[in-house]
Amino acid sequence: MFSVQVAQEERGAVLVLRGELDFDSTVQLDEAGQETLAQGRGAGPVVADCAALAFCDSSGRTELVGDGNPLERVRSVVEERAADEVIVLNNPHVVDSFFDRGWPNRAQKKVDVSELKLYSHSVE
Repeated sequence: MFSVQVAQEERGAVLVLRGELDFDSTVQLDEAGQETLAQGRGAGPVVADCAALAFCDSSGRTELVGDGNPLERVRSVVEERAADEVIVLNNPHVVDSFFDRGWPNRAQKKVDVSELKLYSHSVE
């Protein structure tokens, strides 16, 4: 079971993703994102909160970050939204396993933003 809740916060919209994001549920995520943008609720940053995802297959990953390099997808969103700041929230074990201390600086240069922060985050 997959669900998307859209929360409007002061600075922008948050898509709260829960359950299992797979091939069948990517349509639901795409529709929620398109609706958020069409209603103007995405005037500020649009954030996908994945903390409550129990499962995400390759189809879900592609829907979230596109094909290929995830930083290229982040860069395209930064350009599209004229953003100057990126915040990456990820589960602590993922941060510890896959990111080194220099990754945020390298990513910031590749994405070309003034700020890029990587934080460990978990919902408990």
